[in-house]
Amino acid sequence: MLIVNLIGDQRARLRHPGGGVHQSVGAQLGRQPTPSSMARAEQKAGSNYQAALTRAQALDNQNKPACKKAVRKLKALVGM
Repeated sequence: MLIVNLIGDQRARLRHPGGGVHQSVGAQLGRQPTPSSMARAEQKAGSNYQAALTRAQALDNQNKPACKKAVRKLKALVGM
């Protein structure tokens, strides 16, 4: 059930972006990322997110207490 709530929260944040999202120091220095660095970052973020989500879902399905820790990691990955 924790995972269902987390996914719902994420979808709501996607519909209303900008709330609570912090800008990195690098973003404030006036340098722009290259297309290839953006692609690498997106790929890494996507694979990290998918692995964390899969783990959290498995723990949630087994009613394991470690699910809460996995959900905290997911929230950290998406900035919640």
